[in-house]
Amino acid sequence: HHPLRPPAGWTNSRPAARSPPSGFAYRNLLQGLTPPHTATHRNPFREWIGALIRADIHGWTHPGAPAAAAEQAHRDAVLTHTANGVYGAMFIARPSPKPPPAPPTYTTACAPA
Repeated sequence: HHPLRPPAGWTNSRPAARSPPSGFAYRNLLQGLTPPHTATHRNPFREWIGALIRADIHGWTHPGAPAAAAEQAHRDAVLTHTANGVYGAMFIARPSPKPPPAPPTYTTACAPA
């Protein structure tokens, strides 16, 4: 069992994906290909931004760990994309190294009369 390949039977229970490049990669999975070949075989959309669009979840699930977020985005992206399609996903997935500052706290100067 390939670590990036879905469990046995999973692909048989899903309707065929219709949007490129995911649809091409899904078709390739059904034909028995494994990553990275799922992204490269007859997939003219392999450098598009589909993986980038779904990559922000990896940053959200790895706060403060940009390397881990980028690694997870890479594992996801190579299923459907190559080269710039993968690099864009890895870039977008990187969370900010520092959390945003807390919003200001407002206090009242005088108690109501």
